[in-house]
Amino acid sequence: PEPAYMERLFDACRYLVICSTGRLPPNLQGLWSATWTPHWSGDYTLDANVQAAISHMLSCGTPELMRSLFNLMDDFLDDFRENARRLYGAEGLFVNSRISTTGLQQRYNNCPVYFWTAGAAWLAHYYWEYYLYTCDEEFLARRGLPFLRESARFFETFLIEDERGVYRFTPSWSPENHSANTGSPIAINATMDIAACRELFTNLISACRILGIDEERIPAYEDILKKLPPYLANDDGALKEWASPLFEDRYSHRHMSHLYPLYPGDEADRDK
Repeated sequence: PEPAYMERLFDACRYLVICSTGRLPPNLQGLWSATWTPHWSGDYTLDANVQAAISHMLSCGTPELMRSLFNLMDDFLDDFRENARRLYGAEGLFVNSRISTTGLQQRYNNCPVYFWTAGAAWLAHYYWEYYLYTCDEEFLARRGLPFLRESARFFETFLIEDERGVYRFTPSWSPENHSANTGSPIAINATMDIAACRELFTNLISACRILGIDEERIPAYEDILKKLPPYLANDDGALKEWASPLFEDRYSHRHMSHLYPLYPGDEADRDK
């Protein structure tokens, strides 16, 4: 494409997200659904859609817009804690895939979103990224580290060790690996869960060291990282969607969630 076209496209997208962001981030259709019954209820869908809408807020020079995501999370922290407690008997935060006027897990349909545990870890990515762009240590101490800490606390109380001393994510779901005909595989060790968890604890350790807070917890966090299951490759030489030999990949679905180590994570790059 011509550079002028790319520049126009960039400016248009930046304009749209500025227009549709206020105290809260854009919902699924932004401000332009023009109906009382928008698709997917016009909600905040947190297994990709909100992230897609906000992903450029920092790199486009509008870090103030990212605060809208943090406001949304603040509104529902108690609901996320209740989700963790009621669904899994765990502590910390369980952020479900779809929220609107409540953060409670209340949607049960052919997508088994209540088995998807990576939500809080994925959103914690943006707290850390906001700090990296702004170098705002006050934000990191007041809002960033507390969210990372509670997101990590869920995994500390959810994960179980197998007979080899390796953590197992069970149950586990890979968004949105489902279809009307075959249903959804509820498996173990979805690659996305492992990747988001690894990123979360890595960033949490860095935040603790920068702020000099919770440094006594770092050895426990590092121990969790050591016990996470390794990624696997399938017969095609591709990254497996499930880090388990018990489950085969099924390519015909809507997401590429297992590529989290590449994006938005940064484990995979040309040098590595």
